[in-house]
Amino acid sequence: EDGVEEKAPRKAEAAVFRNRQQIRKEQKAQLAEAWEKKVMEDEVEQARKKDRIMQLRTHIVHKPEVKVFDPTTSAGLGLLDEMSLVEMEERLEINKVREKAEEIEKRRNIVAERTLKQAQLSQRIDNIKRIREAAKTANREARAQKKERAAKMKAMEAQKLQLTQVELADKLMKEREERKKEMAALIEEEERRKKNQMFQGAATHQVEETHYDQLLLGAERQTKIKQERAQKAALIYEQTKVTARKVVEREAKTRKMEKAKLYKAKDLEIKDKRQDLLLKQKAEVANKKYNFAVTRTKEKEIKAKMIDRNVYAQSINDMSLTLAKEKKTAAMRSKNSVVSMLTS
Repeated sequence: EDGVEEKAPRKAEAAVFRNRQQIRKEQKAQLAEAWEKKVMEDEVEQARKKDRIMQLRTHIVHKPEVKVFDPTTSAGLGLLDEMSLVEMEERLEINKVREKAEEIEKRRNIVAERTLKQAQLSQRIDNIKRIREAAKTANREARAQKKERAAKMKAMEAQKLQLTQVELADKLMKEREERKKEMAALIEEEERRKKNQMFQGAATHQVEETHYDQLLLGAERQTKIKQERAQKAALIYEQTKVTARKVVEREAKTRKMEKAKLYKAKDLEIKDKRQDLLLKQKAEVANKKYNFAVTRTKEKEIKAKMIDRNVYAQSINDMSLTLAKEKKTAAMRSKNSVVSMLTS
C-alpha cells in the first residue's frame, strides 16, 4: 500500500472511498434492522396496554349510590375542624353575635373618642379666646399707658417750652434794662461831654465822639451775640424735641409691628393646628369607612361562598327563617286578636 500511495495516489483514494461506502451500507442496514425491531416492540406494548384497558373496563361495574343528607352529622373524614351543618350554623350565629357586639363596642369607642376630641378642641378654642382677650386687654392697657405717657411728655415739653420762654423773656427783659441803663449812661455821658465841650477845645470833642461811637458799637455787638445765642438755644431745643418725638414714634411703630407679627404668627399656628386636626379627623373617618366597607364585602363573599358550597343547607336555613317569620306573624296576629277582644 505504501508503494501504491506513492506511485498511484488516485487508486488509493478510490480504494478508501469504496471502503467507506461499504462501512456506510453496513451501518444503514444495522440501523434499519434496529428501527424495525423498535417499531415491533412498540406495537406489542401498545397492544398490551389496549388489552389491559379493555380488561379494566370489563371488570369495573358502576353501582348507583343514594345519599341521604343529615344536617346533624359531619363528613366523617377524621379532620380536627370538621363539623355538622347545624353546628356550623350555630357557630356562625355565635360569630355574628360576637362581631355585632364588637362592632357596637367599636362604635361606642369611636363616639367616645370623637366626643373627647371635640371637647379638647373646644378647650383649645376657649384657651385661644382667653389668650386673645388677655392680649387685647394688655394692648388696651398698653395703649392707655402710651397715651398717658404721651400726654405727660407733651405736658412736660409744654412746661419746658414755657419755662424756656419765661427764661428767654427774663433774659430779654434784663438785656433791655441793661441796654436802657447803657443808653442812659451814654446820654448822661453825652450831656457831660457837651458841658465839658464848652470848656475844652475841638480835639477833646473829637476824642469824646470817637469814644462814644466805640461804646455804641460794643453795645450793638454784645446785643447781637446775645440774640444769636438765644436763637441757637431755641433751635437746639426744637431739634431735640423733634428728635425725641421721632424716637418715640419709631419705638411705637416697632412695638406695633412686633405685636402684629406675633399675632399673625399665633393666628397662623392656630389655623395650621386646626387644619391638621380636621385633616386627621377626615382621614380617621375615611379609614373607618373603608375598613367597614372591606369587612362588609368580606362577609358577603364568605356568605356567598358558603351558599355556593352547600345549596341544600341554605335552602333549609331559608325555610327555617320563613317558618320562624310565619310563626312570629301568627303569634302577633293572635295577640292582637286577643287584645282587641279584651278591649271590646
